[in-house]
Amino acid sequence: MLYNQQDPFTVALIVPERARVREAVGARDGAPVREQELDAVIEEIRLSLLRYRKDPALTSTFVTAWTPKTFALLPEGFTEENGTMNASLKLVRRRIVERFKERIHRLYDDEEDPLNASNREALRCWLREEKV
Repeated sequence: MLYNQQDPFTVALIVPERARVREAVGARDGAPVREQELDAVIEEIRLSLLRYRKDPALTSTFVTAWTPKTFALLPEGFTEENGTMNASLKLVRRRIVERFKERIHRLYDDEEDPLNASNREALRCWLREEKV
């Protein structure tokens, strides 16, 4: 979800795909994941978003002001159960902003660089065994 409420820049709240995260770090059952592996995933996401600012084929996708400058990886998905999606599977922006308010504020303060502890921890959440 893109977020900008007349702030200096736009940020993105990203829910990573568990299988892709596991594949990207070469997750091995029981083996600890190194910080460098997590940082490589974060950097790959950063470069993907940067393409929307630099790649001529993509620059028209978003108005420049809405192209995210940084992002937060979220430790949980948008779901009906946690109130961040409605029954027709549309995002409930008000609830998302309310639920992740502190994380959004940190993106404008001390976590502008996506290589941060919060993004690493979110990835670790996605690497844990799936809840039954």
